[in-house]
Amino acid sequence: MKRLFLSLMVVLISSNLFGLDLEVKRASQKALKEKKLVLFTVESENCSYCKKMEKDVFTVKTVMNKINKQYVRVKIMAGSEPIPSFLTVQYFPTNFVLDPESLKIIDEYPGYMRAKDFIEILDEIYKQESKQTSFHKS
Repeated sequence: MKRLFLSLMVVLISSNLFGLDLEVKRASQKALKEKKLVLFTVESENCSYCKKMEKDVFTVKTVMNKINKQYVRVKIMAGSEPIPSFLTVQYFPTNFVLDPESLKIIDEYPGYMRAKDFIEILDEIYKQESKQTSFHKS
């Protein structure tokens, strides 16, 4: 019975990791194709600042339209989904800007941010990266 339980846990964990890897890979491919960066958001279910940022930033249509022009967003809930090993999260929420080709971290922003500040930062990163990153050159 213990072996069955352990085997089932390994399968569930592996499938969850594989699903996340696949989601990150799809986001990366989409970002490359559309000449965008990847915005990877890690939240926690009991995090009041995560909920506030979701409400104040990620559910506002005008803000998301602006983000979606330059980024492909991936969101995970820590605790119910594994955090990729290449990301280190100390605070929630944390937003990572990733290079779509290498998935290297370009920048990261832990904690709550107002929509205006968040958009300004994302715009600046995109402008800087578009000058030096090969996926922006056609």
